[in-house]
Amino acid sequence: MGLQRVKKYVFEPSGRVVWIVVGRESEYQVLPESGYCDCSDFYFRVVDGEAGLCYHLMGQRLADALEEYEEVKEGDEFYEPLMEEWRLLSAGQAQ
Repeated sequence: MGLQRVKKYVFEPSGRVVWIVVGRESEYQVLPESGYCDCSDFYFRVVDGEAGLCYHLMGQRLADALEEYEEVKEGDEFYEPLMEEWRLLSAGQAQ
């Protein structure tokens, strides 16, 4: 996975951060603090204990450690619309 596929959204002025990893089939929201990703691999392999991390969590951690990611700054007014878009993408993957 190319590190350019990792995006760190920083919302201002609140300072909220959302990590998005562009995968093969969709964009996935990653919560590094809690070790969570909304991809199906996370649900089927990580939650079941078959794997410790999905590729998206590994990609985010590597990109963050190397400081090689795209940082996108948005106003707080875009937080809810973007979160809704990402939820819809995630729901589409679950079907």
